[in-house]
Amino acid sequence: MMKVYKFSVGNVLRFLVLVIVVLFVSAIPFVVAGAWLEPWIEKSLGDSAGGSTLLANPLAAGSLVVVILGSDIFLPVPSSAVCTWAGKALGPWGGTLACWIGLNIAAAVGYWLGRSFGSRAVERFADPQTAASLEKLSRGSATACLVACRGLPIVAEASVLLMGIRKLPLGQFWPPVMLANAGVAAALCVLGSVSARYSFFPSALAISIAFPLLFIAFWKWRKR
Repeated sequence: MMKVYKFSVGNVLRFLVLVIVVLFVSAIPFVVAGAWLEPWIEKSLGDSAGGSTLLANPLAAGSLVVVILGSDIFLPVPSSAVCTWAGKALGPWGGTLACWIGLNIAAAVGYWLGRSFGSRAVERFADPQTAASLEKLSRGSATACLVACRGLPIVAEASVLLMGIRKLPLGQFWPPVMLANAGVAAALCVLGSVSARYSFFPSALAISIAFPLLFIAFWKWRKR
């Protein structure tokens, strides 16, 4: 028998309050430690504290962003933080282009792995339970599934693996993926660029990190 879930204004408000509290608590360390956090992040991404080599060389910074985001299927890359930093380092246009290329490379690799190795790829690079949940979601529309998952950790990688396993035609795979990747890259890069201009980059970085962390916590809780 199908379960019917009832939503009330009170439940929605309580959930929104929980989201705000979690985001606020997550952001506190970044805001308080902003004076040293930003240089540390830039140094971790390859910037030298003395010469600011990456920021002075857009080609090197863009190449680094492409490589990092392109390897997202293999490594636990904080893609939202990388895209936000790219907006600061390369500006909204250059950052969006570099991030878009990197995100598309990761999607291409994930699709190829799923198409070539099937369920073995899911067992190696994604959670089978996540793939099963996405399978149910994609039965209605593969396009909607791809677009909805693009900006989310965990499910973004699993969604492209799943479409590779299903051998979704490239003509149906690439348009929504490329469009959604462009939207995600542009939004985060504009956030990074604007925050750098008005000197609240640590706070913007906190936001870009907190949302994925919140989603991961919610997804893990939901699976339990």
